[in-house]
Amino acid sequence: MDQSHPPAKILTIDDERVIRDSFRCHLEDLDFRVVEAANGRHGLEVFREESPDLVLVDLRMPEMSGLDFLKQVKQESPDTPIIVISGTGMIRDVVDALRLGAWDYLTKPVEDLSVLTHAVEQALDRARLKQENLAYQKHLENEVARRTGELETALKSARESRNQLDAILKSVSDGLFVTDMDRHIIAFNRAAQHLLQVDFNQVFGRPISQVLTDSILLESIDQALAHRQSIPRDWVLERPEWPSPHTLQVTSFLALAEDGNPIGVISLLRDVTRERESDRMKNEFISTAAHELNTPLTSILGYSELLLRQEEMGEIDPDQQREFLEYIFQKTEHLSQLVDELLDLSRIQNGQNIRLHPEPGDIQELLQKVVTHYRGVSVSHTLELETAAPPRKLAFDQGKLHQVLDNILNNAIKYSPAGGTIKIQGALIDNSYQIHITDQGIGMSTTEMERMFDNFFRADVSNTAVGGLGLGMAIVKTIVEAHKGRVWVESALGLGTTVFLSFPLSGS
Repeated sequence: MDQSHPPAKILTIDDERVIRDSFRCHLEDLDFRVVEAANGRHGLEVFREESPDLVLVDLRMPEMSGLDFLKQVKQESPDTPIIVISGTGMIRDVVDALRLGAWDYLTKPVEDLSVLTHAVEQALDRARLKQENLAYQKHLENEVARRTGELETALKSARESRNQLDAILKSVSDGLFVTDMDRHIIAFNRAAQHLLQVDFNQVFGRPISQVLTDSILLESIDQALAHRQSIPRDWVLERPEWPSPHTLQVTSFLALAEDGNPIGVISLLRDVTRERESDRMKNEFISTAAHELNTPLTSILGYSELLLRQEEMGEIDPDQQREFLEYIFQKTEHLSQLVDELLDLSRIQNGQNIRLHPEPGDIQELLQKVVTHYRGVSVSHTLELETAAPPRKLAFDQGKLHQVLDNILNNAIKYSPAGGTIKIQGALIDNSYQIHITDQGIGMSTTEMERMFDNFFRADVSNTAVGGLGLGMAIVKTIVEAHKGRVWVESALGLGTTVFLSFPLSGS
């Protein structure tokens, strides 16, 4: 934040308390002053009382929508910068908001709060620059009319203002370039030069079609010229030095002079690679969850029907009845585990910590209990347990730590389809108790290791049919960190995987 200016006042309007709290905490950490409202009507009252420097407003709210709020505020204070907040699938509302005068938009949930920081600071810089330019323009007109002899001084000030504008454009983190009404390049910031691999000094004044041939980018500029606002579109860009393609969101809009006449087109290039990957993973998660829930339910319904309709379909002997009931119990237990994972994920994403009930306990006893269970799960795997007793009892939540070990051992067996030895070791290392679980399975690539603890991530290995929702290791990480511990992994394709857990000894 620019320390030469007093802290900006920001009004956040959203009917979801968790979003308002998240925005307030983040913005106050950046020394902004924050006022809040839970709906559009209340937000309008707060706006009139507080006169904020910037407004963050949700588009869908009770009593008064974000669009109605935007219309009213633009009538009363047209220069107030407003950033709208939309859910996924609300692109039409976003376009309407931008046409009504919104300066920018954010898509919630805003998982990376640096995106919020960037949008707020960019809007405040833009508003401040506009005020400075208007004040300077008025001053310049008065000076030229009153004293033509000071024209040289005024021109010098104009050059300094242009340098200031160039410096701001170059510092914007998103790619940005400007073309005039004839589609000739007149500005390029550093981010755009890096993304598009062009040198501004070599392309200045040239037609954009001679420099960049991608149809999506050129169509975005043409849309802006024809309709004054282009719909954001995704552009997949590949570079030899990048390990994977990047997805850029291209948005173009007209730059208007003070009299409202268009003077050029501004195009923004926002890197949304992570957002698109997150959307893809969530869609895969929904499909996987439906399959994972439906499969055991189908089996439970089928065996239950056989037991219930014995009078019609024939008696079932007691041994077979017990076999059916055991199968139903196993599938119900699996469903319960899936539901627990979904509930844990919901708590984590709502900003709630997983509740722990730590008590002094025997970590060796817990390890022995879990290993004994899994020795009966698979006859093709050999589980070896080696532990050393810590100098004092560890304080941990028995149920949650059992869930952690259960998840890791379950993965070790599932991802070792050929069987083999699974080693479980527990030892005191540097004032912490460490547990190492090593398998001889298929292993993971470097990219898979980096994403192992992400929500919804499941290793994509074509020769294994491994179920699960892709939540287990994300929940493991949350539980371990709630114990003030650490979890990490070492692996190589075809050479197996080792998961490390480290818990500090109490008082260390």
